[in-house]
Amino acid sequence: MGTRARQGVWVAGIVCVLAIIAIGASPGLSAAPDFPQKGRPITIIVPNAPGGINDMTARLVAPIMEKEFGTPVQVVNKPGAATLLGLTEVALAKPDGHTLLVLGLGNLTAYLDPDRNAAPQVRELQPVAAHNVDVGAVVVNAQSPYRTVKELVDAAKATPAGLKAATDGLLGSDHLASLQFMQKTGTSFKLVHFDGGGPATTAVAGGHVDVRIGKVGSVYAMTKSGKVRVIGVTDKRRSKYAPDTPTMEEQGWPNYTYYNYTGFAAPKGTPRAIVDAVSRVVQKAVESEEAKKRLDGVALIGQFMGPEEFTALWKNMEATIEPLLREAKKQQ
Repeated sequence: MGTRARQGVWVAGIVCVLAIIAIGASPGLSAAPDFPQKGRPITIIVPNAPGGINDMTARLVAPIMEKEFGTPVQVVNKPGAATLLGLTEVALAKPDGHTLLVLGLGNLTAYLDPDRNAAPQVRELQPVAAHNVDVGAVVVNAQSPYRTVKELVDAAKATPAGLKAATDGLLGSDHLASLQFMQKTGTSFKLVHFDGGGPATTAVAGGHVDVRIGKVGSVYAMTKSGKVRVIGVTDKRRSKYAPDTPTMEEQGWPNYTYYNYTGFAAPKGTPRAIVDAVSRVVQKAVESEEAKKRLDGVALIGQFMGPEEFTALWKNMEATIEPLLREAKKQQ
């Protein structure tokens, strides 16, 4: 995937991104003095319920972090308020590397939405490292008459009542991705919001909606079972998990990319030595055989980014999401 994320990224994340900060050093890792603090565990907060990409990522990294830093590492799920509960807990934590966050960059809507009244510290979270990425996908029912994105777009423009598009939730990553899709293609869909990506894909498979602008990984199981079909991917290159599906650029929409990166973040003010130490652990976790196997099983791609590159991606995504959020609110 290389450096493709620098342009037009936004995951569904969304935003498809993770945040985590770390702790101490091991013999092989040069870190800040007094980190980790003796007798104190490292806590990785997941702002979602167990299961899903954020949770899986945290649990892939935790045992490697525990080994490298020589201190217990615990994963704690803190769902609530559309991930804002978990993000806030980390943002307000002491910046000593003992409280980290893992999230998809699509979760940034939790604090970018002004109506959610997020604490100002949440917007100042320190990006640490990216771990994996999920590529955007245009998904239809396996029996759908639409074999290409152009056919879908033409049908949408010719249907006064509008075709129906499923999302993974109001103001979620799919919602914003759908708005982006409509802007890029000059179409209008009736958006139907579900409680998560699973129900949204099930609605596509059942023929209750016409399309979902989701992510390759989130629909992979139903793609393999033949219940849904991917007709376009939002990447510069074709996905290894949908090799016969052309990219949006191949189908006539250049410079159209959309990804959901998952990574780690820490509270503002975390010493750079600690940030770097945690980042190196994340890199080691990305390169582990266990991570490669687990990620491949759910159609995710391991992609490490250090603090500078991940921060640039994070800021790019904020700039992408904010105008889409404003547009989404106009339609509420």
